[in-house]
Amino acid sequence: MDFKLFLLLVSVVSSSFALQCKDEEGNDVDWYVIYKLPRESDEDLQATLAGRTGFNYAYITSDDYQDGKWKISSKSVKDKDSMWGQTLAAAYKDPSKYTYALWNDAPSKGKESGTKAHSKGVIVMDKSTGFYIVHSVPKFVNTFDDSYDYPDSGRDNGQTSMCISFDTQSEGPKLAQHLLLMKPNIFSSNLVDGIPTDSEGYTNLFNKRHRAPKDAPKSLETTLVSLGGTTFHAFSKNPKNLVDLYGAIVAPALDVPMYVETWRRGAGGILESDCTLDNIINNVKGLNIQFKSGETSGDWEFIKDHSKWGISSDPKSPWTCVGDVNRMLSQAKRGGGTVCFDNKKVHEAFRSAIKVIEPCTADSKGKSHSTAVEASQEV
Repeated sequence: MDFKLFLLLVSVVSSSFALQCKDEEGNDVDWYVIYKLPRESDEDLQATLAGRTGFNYAYITSDDYQDGKWKISSKSVKDKDSMWGQTLAAAYKDPSKYTYALWNDAPSKGKESGTKAHSKGVIVMDKSTGFYIVHSVPKFVNTFDDSYDYPDSGRDNGQTSMCISFDTQSEGPKLAQHLLLMKPNIFSSNLVDGIPTDSEGYTNLFNKRHRAPKDAPKSLETTLVSLGGTTFHAFSKNPKNLVDLYGAIVAPALDVPMYVETWRRGAGGILESDCTLDNIINNVKGLNIQFKSGETSGDWEFIKDHSKWGISSDPKSPWTCVGDVNRMLSQAKRGGGTVCFDNKKVHEAFRSAIKVIEPCTADSKGKSHSTAVEASQEV
């Protein structure tokens, strides 16, 4: 066999077995963002609107973002060869090899928690690399002694997720501190000796030793660097920090006004758009994704979207955040977080999906800002 061909084959095999975010072919990617689209209730329209069966998704990856457009997948989120399925496959095959944590305030197994962090995610690591998935889906993911699936309960509404590949020894301990501050509802975990070498944070996390010293911060901004060198900013808030994550923590830290899409239904008190802040927060009201293929998702309103994401409303500072906290008064007393990065093309993809934003009410127009939209209109 030609030596160069041999090296190529070794590289391909090594890549397919590396523990990191995966695309639909099982290839390594540095990061990806998924938008699971809401279900279209009209069965006739399901056939004409791309991705509106409730199980289809759009995505952007580190290898395929340069045009700033969403790609609609031909896969279902329930498929094992979906991006989530491919990424999680190694953990389902042999979970005992890895240090991992599954957390969800509405877990796939066990009781829901109304006091622990309103947070959902997955961390899996071997001695070298790992992946971190933050998402918005209740009852997801299945424990690793089960098999991969997507819950039927997550079909109707929109959902979002971000996956980041990272170096275990340098970034793994940082993620433990990120989680310790927010106090998540961990429903399945495993700690392998030496994964990571500095495993004190995970020992405390898995043994539910969340108590922090009195002088500990109530919020935390953690800088994470992906395997490919992309810098992410992970924001977390402690349940004792009785504030809105976006208006009081994220927007001031990034120094940008924001458009924010979160679940704003049910009891708990909806937080309206707020123009009294130095960095104005506007809620997203209506969406429509135009895909790279030329197809359209069709319009949907925020009441059909359970995702949690935000972008800077000023395109000159193109921040995009994907997380797990809602803009509801009741969430001030819950821990949680979001992960942000500065990427012009990903920002373009999210911004292009926004069709209507919520204007500020008369009571919250104390300040003006050049990037704030003053009426419910297309953007």
